[in-house]
Amino acid sequence: MYTKNTYSGSITLNNIQLLGRSVPLVPFILSLNGVLLDYLTTIIGSSFGFHEFHTAYHPLNALSIFWGAITVLTMLLPKKRPWTTSINGIALVSYAGMINNILVICGIFSGLRI
Repeated sequence: MYTKNTYSGSITLNNIQLLGRSVPLVPFILSLNGVLLDYLTTIIGSSFGFHEFHTAYHPLNALSIFWGAITVLTMLLPKKRPWTTSINGIALVSYAGMINNILVICGIFSGLRI
């Protein structure tokens, strides 16, 4: 005897159901990748003798801030083209820390002076 799948929630590669709305996964994946690369370059910079300017920095704090902002904006803004692009742009800001770390490690940017 065969049974029908009655699971009503859906997760696809592009969207996830969140509070009854379909939410795109792309900004979450972009920000996760940016935060992980920032943390990786922070570890690499620490091995070269640099230190983190923000002493309370933790990648989970950064990720929760990005994901919280993305979730709120995704729920409040319409699903039209300029709005989804702006949400993806906010997710790309997470790469700024990685770019800064790479520039400091390569000696192009001197970093923040204390």
